[in-house]
Amino acid sequence: DIVTATSSSGVLSGKLSATPSYMRLANGEVYQEVYTVTVNGVISNGDCGSWVIDSKTGGLYGHIVAGNPGTGMAYIVPATQVIEDLQARLGE
Repeated sequence: DIVTATSSSGVLSGKLSATPSYMRLANGEVYQEVYTVTVNGVISNGDCGSWVIDSKTGGLYGHIVAGNPGTGMAYIVPATQVIEDLQARLGE
């Protein structure tokens, strides 16, 4: 179970799929591994960047990078990928 705090709908709970999908994000040159999140509310434009965390442990799964506005479906990039990218870019 997950929780996210979106700018449009506030705090939403939902489920995270364990199966990855691959998507080329806007202005992207490569396909990115993403995971589907289904929340008990509506995803809207502007919700990208919302953190998705484990509702029990508070562990960070990732952040929303895409979604289907007007529905409860969104896609997240795993936090581990973001951290690895930052380390590669910053040389650490």
